Amino acid sequence: MKDYRSAIDKALMDQARLASMSEAASLARFQQEMFGGVTRQQLAELSQTASATQRALEDAAKPYGGVAQMMREIENQRRSVDEFLKAPGILEAIEEARRGHWASAFAGYKISDLSKLYGGSLDTVLSSAAEQSRHILSSTPVADAATAAAIKASYPLDSLIAGVSAKMTVIAGVTAVSGVETPAYDAAFHGLLGDWRLRPDLPERFWNDKSYREDRYRRADVDAGLIDVEPQVAVELMISSGLIGGTVEPDGAVALLSFGSVSMAIRATDAEVDAYRVIRSFERRLRDFIRGKLEAHAGPGWLKRRVDGAIVKRATDKRDAALKSGESVTDLLEFTDLGELMEIILRGDNWSDTFEAVFVNRDRFRQDMLTLLALRRPVAHSRVIDSPQLAEAMLVMHRLDARMSGA
Repeated sequence: MKDYRSAIDKALMDQARLASMSEAASLARFQQEMFGGVTRQQLAELSQTASATQRALEDAAKPYGGVAQMMREIENQRRSVDEFLKAPGILEAIEEARRGHWASAFAGYKISDLSKLYGGSLDTVLSSAAEQSRHILSSTPVADAATAAAIKASYPLDSLIAGVSAKMTVIAGVTAVSGVETPAYDAAFHGLLGDWRLRPDLPERFWNDKSYREDRYRRADVDAGLIDVEPQVAVELMISSGLIGGTVEPDGAVALLSFGSVSMAIRATDAEVDAYRVIRSFERRLRDFIRGKLEAHAGPGWLKRRVDGAIVKRATDKRDAALKSGESVTDLLEFTDLGELMEIILRGDNWSDTFEAVFVNRDRFRQDMLTLLALRRPVAHSRVIDSPQLAEAMLVMHRLDARMSGA
């Protein structure tokens, strides 16, 4: 296991170091969508910024043989990491390491202290989680169990950051013991994010005014520490608490999420770009899930019978344009977006016949999808993602993936 962990840490951190040099290039890939709704003046300012960024990128790339060579190296590195993560046993090893992080983190708390965070409502579940953490620590050699303790020791026990870490650890424990569709999970989720739920129709001021945004969070009872910490620290806490898999190194933290057959890394140093990429990966996961389920229930012609005509028309137009530009993908479902995938699942017959048994709660599923849509929408690419948004998105994707994996 130690060999696995060493290889995992090296691969993920190498990816983070190389990818950090490509921030401008990563953003450039999104510029086509970012231009929607932008004024001429804003576009001119963006063009000036892009030119300055390009010059800075060219200067930074000179030691690496120029931009083209650097980009080839980055792409080769990403392919290498992708292949590494596909190797037999790697994802299992990462999951075992995550369990070790969680067990060591949970064991560091007194159940009585954790109980106070939830007014005693989670005592039974917390006791079961404590028993499970002891079992993991006694039966599994945890190669880097000190990571969680080191992160925790960096902050006073009564600090806001320690409170965030404790609540993330509880969410991970409750998920392991009772699952994601239980009152206990709802209470643990509420303890971190309160009544807050991200959605696409929030006023523009929410995205542009940090003080206004933080005031909205506080009025919704979002954890004060989560509001205050930077995304880089939030990623570190999610890893050290065992909420998600990954590694924490002096150079930065890299979280790893796996959705079905797709694995993605989130670098703490570039959470905005990586969070968007992870949501896109989750979108592919959801698309594959819909395809498999509806084909099994409605047969090969399911798309015409179980998808509204307007969605099919838009997808057909997109596919035709793509084919004219030289693309070879012909599957219409590949040309649907996240909002349309939500519509397909929530369509009356699809929900009652197929998806209700998977996602259980229609209103919760809709809200979860709206959360992701708020971050996935094109204009969001130019916004700074904060820690509450990042935590909510990670929890939502994890919850939905857990439901799909158990179906």
